[in-house]
Amino acid sequence: MLDCVVRIPIVYPTRFHQNITCRVWLKEALFLLHGEGFIKLTLIVKDPKLEASTLTMQKKSARSLA
Repeated sequence: MLDCVVRIPIVYPTRFHQNITCRVWLKEALFLLHGEGFIKLTLIVKDPKLEASTLTMQKKSARSLA
């Protein structure tokens, strides 16, 4: 698996069309690991920061209603 991860580019990725950041690199890593059969992605998250913020707001809202 390590040899798979070291192949992930640290330059402008063509898949996500974003400057390389730790988040973009992580998405590249997850897609590569999925493609190589090391993991199985069941949900594609295009914007992890937005996804985390949305889930946090939903949890806070659910707690305030309980």
